[in-house]
Formats: sequence, structure tokens, C-alpha cells
Amino acid sequence: MKSVLALAGKSGVGKSRTIKRVYDLLLEKYHNAIEVHKQKNLRVEVQVIIDINGKRVGIESRGDHESYVKKALNIFADAKCKVILCATKSDGNTLKAVDAFGIERGYAVTRIYKFGEPIESKQKQSNEKCAMEIMEKIEHLLLTA
Repeated sequence: MKSVLALAGKSGVGKSRTIKRVYDLLLEKYHNAIEVHKQKNLRVEVQVIIDINGKRVGIESRGDHESYVKKALNIFADAKCKVILCATKSDGNTLKAVDAFGIERGYAVTRIYKFGEPIESKQKQSNEKCAMEIMEKIEHLLLTA
């Protein structure tokens, strides 16, 4: 089944860093992964499609604006991504956009909530733990897709 993992949270809780860490982990684990698409001119954020053993994963770290989320989701669906990982706000238009996309394009949507930590070192640990949990979900989805 096609799936969207929506990492939801308020601004500044580490959603983008966590998503970028998942991207790095995927490239570290799957040495044969091929970047099919990578948006240029993104200094901090990432929008990429990687092919892992014939299955495509779309990754978008920008989730603060509905327009970024909608555009990325459509790019990923048109590229036949089986798994999509994206950032969203914890409520509002970005989350609604993901839910609507799931219904329109036939993707199961799973929300993963990300919370901030008051101490920077704890935030890094939280991001890493969340990234590892997302990796497990993606690996499971790739096996069943």
C-alpha cells in the first residue's frame, strides 16, 4: 500500500532536522539507492526522491506552508513513490492538505507527532530517536509495498 508518514509538530521542534537525518540514514543503509529527483537551491531543507531496490521514497522537510506540502506530495505521487515522508504543522492547513492528498491519491496517512525539548542536547537525542523510529516504519513499508 502507498503510504505517507506525516511528521507533525509546531515550528522549531526539529521536524526538518529529523527528516534530514532519516534521509541520511537511508543513504547510509542502502548504498545502492539512487537519487531520482533532488530539488536544487535548498540550503537547509531537502526535497528528494530516492529509489531503493525499485521502490521510490519521497522526502520533503518543508512543512510550514501548505503550498510546499501540496507541491511536494504531487511531485512524489506523479513519480510513483510508494512511501512519502513529509513535515506538517501539528494542525491547520498543512495537515489538512496531507489528509486530502491521501484520500485523493489513495495513500494511507500516518501521523507522527514531534515535540520539542528545552535543552539542545536533549533535542538532538529526541530527533535521533524519532529518525530511527521513522526508519523502521519506512523499512517495513518498503518490504510490504
